[in-house]
Amino acid sequence: MIKKGILLSSSIYIMSILIGMILGSYLLNDISWFGNKGMQLSYSDIFFHNVKSNVINILGIVSFGFSTIVYLIINGVILGMTIYKGGFYVFLTKILPHGLFEISSMILISSIGLLPIWVGVYKYKSITINFNRNAIIKLFKILLLSIILLFLAAVIESIIMSGGI
Repeated sequence: MIKKGILLSSSIYIMSILIGMILGSYLLNDISWFGNKGMQLSYSDIFFHNVKSNVINILGIVSFGFSTIVYLIINGVILGMTIYKGGFYVFLTKILPHGLFEISSMILISSIGLLPIWVGVYKYKSITINFNRNAIIKLFKILLLSIILLFLAAVIESIIMSGGI
C-alpha cells in the first residue's frame, strides 16, 4: 500500500506542478514575492515549519486522504507557478538543492496520509489487509526517514536564504 501511495502522491504532485506552470503564465505578473525579503530564518525555524506542514499532510489518515490530496495540489501548484515565473536559474539555485529532500519527505508522508484510500479500495475488492507489527514498524521507519529528510532540507534552505549558496 505504501508503494501505491508513493506513486499516487507523486502523480498528484507532478500534475499539480504542471497545472501551476500553466496557471503561472496567466495569474502572475511578477515574482517580487519570491525570495526571503531580508528575513533570516534558522534551520530550526524552517524545520519546525515543515514538520507542522507535514502534520497537516498526514491528517489524511482521518479525512480519508482528502487533506493530503488538497495539500499536494496546493503545494504542487505553488511550486509550478514559482518555477514558471522564477525560471530555470531560480529552480536550480533556490528550489532544487533543498527541494529534493523536502519534496521526498512530503511524498513519503503523503503515502501515509493516503492509506485510508487504499484500505477502502482493498475492502471494496475484498482483499485482506494485514496491519501487523512489521507494517507498523515500516510506517515508523517512513516517519523517521521523513524527519531526517526535513532536517537536511531545512539546513540547506537556511544556507540558501542566508546567501551561502
